[in-house]
Amino acid sequence: MSDAATQLLPAEFARLAREGRLPPGVVPAGRSLAGQDLAGAMLAALVLDGVDFSRARLEGANLGQASLKAARFCGSELARADFSGAQCEGADFESAQMGSTQFYGTNLQQARLVKVTATNVLFLSCALQRADLSGGQFKGCLFEGPTLAGATVAGAGFELCSLRGLSLPGADFSSCNLENCDLAESNLEGARFAGASIRGADFTGANLKSTLFTQAKGKAPNFHKADLTGASFSEASMPMAVFMEANLSKASFVGADCERSFFQKCIAAQAQFVKAKLAFGEFAYARFEKTRFTGADLTFANLHATLESECDFSGANLRNVRRTDAELFAAENFGLAR
Repeated sequence: MSDAATQLLPAEFARLAREGRLPPGVVPAGRSLAGQDLAGAMLAALVLDGVDFSRARLEGANLGQASLKAARFCGSELARADFSGAQCEGADFESAQMGSTQFYGTNLQQARLVKVTATNVLFLSCALQRADLSGGQFKGCLFEGPTLAGATVAGAGFELCSLRGLSLPGADFSSCNLENCDLAESNLEGARFAGASIRGADFTGANLKSTLFTQAKGKAPNFHKADLTGASFSEASMPMAVFMEANLSKASFVGADCERSFFQKCIAAQAQFVKAKLAFGEFAYARFEKTRFTGADLTFANLHATLESECDFSGANLRNVRRTDAELFAAENFGLAR
């Protein structure tokens, strides 16, 4: 922001912005529009670096292509505001209220979105490197093609959000709300989900090697075809989880509750199911090698056509376990040997 720019009193600047009549080259006096009414304001393509918009009303405002580096939007009302193409590097949105807000191609590197409330917000092709989303509550938001390397998400909520294809290895999602969140095809190797709520979350095809889901909770998360090599689900509560065709090699389910879960065709070499609750589980065609089920509850589990080598079932509850049905197996594999 140039020191030679014409300065207007904040109220006058806000009035002219609402009316779409801001003359070129003007800036708010004191670089502050805190608490001003800027609903529907036309601020597109303006240079407003470092301006304080804290507690301002910006519903429906157009800030597209604006330069807003290090600007402050703390506690602002941003429903339906458009930040498409804006430069918001280092901007502070702490506790801002967002609804149907648009960030298309926005530069949000090192921006603070701490404790924001965001509903149905679009983050499309955004740069979010090293951004801080801690404690933010995102619901129904679309994160498509964002760059999130080094971003912080601790304690945030992403209920009903789409984070499909996200690349954020090593991220800390501990205690996050990920209910019905779409994380399919994401690279989350080494990420931590300790104590997270994962009810209905979709991790289909994701890279989840060495991830930590200790004490995660939630019914019916989907890990279909995910790579969970070396992952830990110790003490997690995930009834009706889907692990079909997943790689569970060296994964730990010690003390986990996975009753009525689906493990068909999974690979579970050297996996640990010690004292796990696996009653009514579906394991048809699963591959077990040196897998430990010590003290596990496998009541009514289906072990049809499983491949087992050097497995340990000592102390496990195998009451009413269903083993391979020879006639069914023959029918399922009819003609395959020809």
